[in-house]
Amino acid sequence: MITIGLDLSTTKVGIFALDAEGKKLLWDYINLTSSKIDKDLISRVDAFFLGLTEILECANLQPHEIDWAIEAPLFINPFSGIKSNPNTIAKLIAFNWMITYTLHKLYKVNPTHQNVNSARKAVFGSFPKGTDKKQAVMELAINMFPEIGNIPKKYRDDVTDAYVMARMRYDTRQAENSKDGIGGTQEK
Repeated sequence: MITIGLDLSTTKVGIFALDAEGKKLLWDYINLTSSKIDKDLISRVDAFFLGLTEILECANLQPHEIDWAIEAPLFINPFSGIKSNPNTIAKLIAFNWMITYTLHKLYKVNPTHQNVNSARKAVFGSFPKGTDKKQAVMELAINMFPEIGNIPKKYRDDVTDAYVMARMRYDTRQAENSKDGIGGTQEK
């Protein structure tokens, strides 16, 4: 089964796909800030699905045969020190669930929602206190996939976070399958 991780925001989306063996299949990003896209959430959801459809068609992937992993903003801890405007968080949560609902309605799938910080830790382990974890993860991912270093800087963290979302989901599914006697590989 193909696993796709999505790092969603209302301005850009990172996408990373792993094949059935857990190896990189593709990565991409979708820019949702084009002057051709209206600023309302519905227009951005439409733009996301147009971009996603193009990516999936180019790779000859069937959306209903994919295990989707989405970064879940509902795990944002208001006491974590993150300085986000409550309206921005509410907008991101709404966008996330609009994407989730549309994936379900169009493709009859139920995406998994994961905390990106948990995914980073599950994939790359703990970092020393004071480390910029997002930057450290991006550097590790670029070492694994050097071509990500060639994309515009503003999309790199989205693609690398999409990778950790896909990797965590893939590894979790493999662990669940091995408990059930199904087996599988867990190569990173």
